[in-house]
Amino acid sequence: MASTGTHGGALTIPSLHTFVNSYTLVKPDGEIITVSKTSDPSLFAAMAPSMGVFGAVVEMEIECVPLEILEARMEVIEFADVIDTFDELMKANKYARVVVYPSVNKATIWTANPVSSRNEAVVRGAVNSPGYTNFRNENEKMLLTKYLHLSECGNFDEADLLLHEVLDSQTQRLSHYVGQYNHIICKERNNGIPHADIEFNFDFAKHKEVLREVKTYCDVNRVPYYNFEIRTTKQDDAMLSCCHGRDAMWIDFQAKASVSREFFNDIEAVLKPIGFRKHWAKGMDNTNPEYVARQFPQMSQFLKLMKEFDPDGKFRNTQGEGWFQMMDALFTEKALNRLSETTRLLDVSLNDSEENVASKGNLIMNWAETVTVDPSTFRYPETVEEVVSLVKSNGKIRCAGALHSCAPLISSQGIIMSLTKLDKIMSIDTKHSTVRCQSGVPIHKICEAIAPYNMAVGTLGVRSSCITMLFTFKYSGMHLIYLHSYYCKYLDG
Repeated sequence: MASTGTHGGALTIPSLHTFVNSYTLVKPDGEIITVSKTSDPSLFAAMAPSMGVFGAVVEMEIECVPLEILEARMEVIEFADVIDTFDELMKANKYARVVVYPSVNKATIWTANPVSSRNEAVVRGAVNSPGYTNFRNENEKMLLTKYLHLSECGNFDEADLLLHEVLDSQTQRLSHYVGQYNHIICKERNNGIPHADIEFNFDFAKHKEVLREVKTYCDVNRVPYYNFEIRTTKQDDAMLSCCHGRDAMWIDFQAKASVSREFFNDIEAVLKPIGFRKHWAKGMDNTNPEYVARQFPQMSQFLKLMKEFDPDGKFRNTQGEGWFQMMDALFTEKALNRLSETTRLLDVSLNDSEENVASKGNLIMNWAETVTVDPSTFRYPETVEEVVSLVKSNGKIRCAGALHSCAPLISSQGIIMSLTKLDKIMSIDTKHSTVRCQSGVPIHKICEAIAPYNMAVGTLGVRSSCITMLFTFKYSGMHLIYLHSYYCKYLDG
C-alpha cells in the first residue's frame, strides 16, 4: 500500500508512505539492502509511489503516532452547499470525508475528531462503537443495487427514492458515534458494489473551482453511479506522489465497468483545464500519458533511477516497460523510435495473457468483474531467503502484497511473487514509536498489534482482501495497461 500512494482523508495528515522510515529491499540481482531517509534520500523519495519497479520490499520500519479515540459524526446537506463549506470543513476537522449523491443533490458529511475518552463523547450523545463500523450495511447495499438496476432501465424517479432511503438509514446509524482510531478510520467496507474507479488529485487551493465545475456537470448530466467521494491529503515530497509539493483534494468517481469509459472521458474533459494528477492505481486508462507525466516535476529523475537500479527490467513486465518507455520518450527524444516495437509487444503479450487465462479451470476474478487472472503464475515465499532465491532464478517478476491497488501492473511474463506469507511483525519499539514488520502484514493487523501500546499507523486506507483490475487504453496507437485492486472471487471452471 505504501508503494501505490495510499492516502487517507485529512488535510493535516500526509499519505501512508511518509510514515515509512526505511525499506528492506531485495534488488534485481538478489542483494538485500536497506533504504532510509538518511542513507539514500533520492532513492527513498522514489520508493513510494514506485509500483514495485525497484525490487521486492520485504520489510519496513513505520513511524507510529499516538492512538486516539475518535468522535465521529455524519450529516446530510445539499450538494450545492458543499462548495462554500468545503474549505472550513476540511480545516476545522482532523478527519473529513464528503460523499456526493448527485442525482438527488445531496451529500453526506462525515467527520471524526480526537476526544480524551469514550465517555466524553457518550455524554454528548455518541453511540459507543466497540469495533469496526461500516459506511454501508447489507440493507443499504441491497437498495443501491436496486438503484443501479432501475437506473439502467431508465426508471430514475423510482431509483432516486431508494437513495433517500439509503441516506436516511446511514444518518440513523452513523449520525454520532465514538470508537478507537483504527476502528473508526479503517473501514471494512465489505458491502460494496463492483465498480471501476477514476480518482483525480487537485491542488487544494483550487477546490472551489473544481467543485463548481463538477456541480455544473452533474446539473446537466445524470451520473451513471449513485455517488462519488471527496477527501483531502497533506503535501509530501515523494517523487511520484500526487501530493508532491502541495496540499491536495481528491475526487474519486465510480461507475459500472460497462458504462465507465464514456463517463470517465466526459468528466476528465471537464476537469482537465483546471489541472489534475491521477492516482497511480485508478483510472489511468482514460488519460493521455503525456498529460500525466507533465504533472509530476520529478518524473525524469524517477525514470533515471529506475533504469539505473534495474537496467534489465526484471521487475517490469512488457506492459509496464511500454508505459515507462512512453514516459521516457516524453523527456528524451531518443526513446521515440522504440514505441512502435513496444506497441507490438504489448499487443502480443495482452493476447497471450487472455488466451492463457481462458484455458485455465480455476481462475481469480477481480472485484469489478472485469478480468480474470491465472493463479498458477503466483509464488508464495515464506522467508526472505526464499524471496532472494526466486529473484535470482527468474527473469521477470511482479510483486503482490495484500493485492490492494497493485499499480501499475501485476500481470507478469514470468512469475507473480505474492508476499502475503511474509506476515510477521518483527518488533515494536515503544521508546521510538516505531514498528518493524514484513511487507505482507495487512495494515489492520499492524494496527491491532500496536494498539495495546497506545500506538497507531498515521494514515489508514481501506481494509480489504483484493485482486487486480486490468484496464487497457490507447494513445497514439499504443496499448497501455493499468491496474487497480479490489475484493476478489475465485471462479471454478
